[in-house]
Amino acid sequence: MKKAFIIVLVTVALFLPSQFSVINASDAATKNEKSVEIANELREIFLEKGLQSKSTFSEMNGSAAASPKFSEEYGGVFIDEKNNLHLLLTKDGTDRLRGIQSQYESKGLSIDVVSHSYNSLKNAQNKIFEAYKRLSKVDEYNGIDVTLLEDRNIIQVVSDVPFQEFPLKALINELNKQSLMVEYIFQEVLSNPENESSIHGGGKFTAKTGEGVVRGDCSVGYKSYRDGRVGFTTAGHCWFDDKTVYVISETGPRYYAYYPGSNTIIGTVINAKRFNGIDVAFVESNGYDVSNYANYSNINSFYHTGGNSNYIVKGQSIAKFGFNGYGQATVTEVSKNILRTDNSVQLMDVFIYSNGTVNLTAPGDSGGVLLGLNKEGTMNYAIGIHIGTYGNPVNKIGVKANNINDNLGLN
Repeated sequence: MKKAFIIVLVTVALFLPSQFSVINASDAATKNEKSVEIANELREIFLEKGLQSKSTFSEMNGSAAASPKFSEEYGGVFIDEKNNLHLLLTKDGTDRLRGIQSQYESKGLSIDVVSHSYNSLKNAQNKIFEAYKRLSKVDEYNGIDVTLLEDRNIIQVVSDVPFQEFPLKALINELNKQSLMVEYIFQEVLSNPENESSIHGGGKFTAKTGEGVVRGDCSVGYKSYRDGRVGFTTAGHCWFDDKTVYVISETGPRYYAYYPGSNTIIGTVINAKRFNGIDVAFVESNGYDVSNYANYSNINSFYHTGGNSNYIVKGQSIAKFGFNGYGQATVTEVSKNILRTDNSVQLMDVFIYSNGTVNLTAPGDSGGVLLGLNKEGTMNYAIGIHIGTYGNPVNKIGVKANNINDNLGLN
């Protein structure tokens, strides 16, 4: 099956610009946006409304919960290198599917028949990840990556031991009993995700403890509310080192965001987590306006926070705003689980984005907002935040907005 990739738009801003510019889209970008719109429509058609889960993982124990449930004929969607949309189905030829095909074939939709439903792939991804976490000797291994690849209709497992020594070999063999569902890759050295803490992201700030200890610079994420109080999202690791497992609450120690190079507090950390698959924080504004603009230099963009980040599509075009710069990219992986036992790195249901050649971020971009387009294509919406680099420096990690909001109680 052809490979595809997704592009995610990222935008962050702290102060409302006096004016903003419109980024002119090329024909390819317009086609990409249209494919994303149709992909969202198709997902709605196949979504089993009564079985949709609020979150893709449990806030309390980090275990995988039910993701959005689709009908069993649905295998996924992706956008290929030419921005053409593919719908994957486990069967073809029914009256319902012929109706969908006739409705969308004039819009460039291709339908591919695959072996596995999206539901079965998602269940396999979670089953492998949860089984690995329960291993009694997990500290003997560096960790695993478990990725759902919609375009290939498989789950990919990457580990630092040969398959014959892999502790879950029997489980993978069982999942592959009928047909190939899980691809195993032996990679001798699994790289750890690298944080990029340092002020920036449409708006730059300095992270400090209540005692005034500087932790570094980070970027402002998207505007959000908690219990009616306005603020912004950002990366939780801005205030802590890599090996700290923490949960910040309003009754604990205080942590602050300062205006760069000054003693002015622009916000107070109200809730933050770097625990059980999440690395995020909510910073309540200290009386300052938090706008719905993201900007870098003369590039400005208005965004809203009503988007559903479950609708990230492989092959979707996006953009990133951070205090180190603005960049356009493509979403290459929609759902990745990362576990590193040597330093407690655990990320669940994150997405990976890249432009393929250029390093779009630098230290300080952690927390910067990532933007997508709504169905009407009239404005950008926040789909998540940037938290670091994965593997090759051009591959970036995004945390989905719906997972952030569910874990921190935001709206």
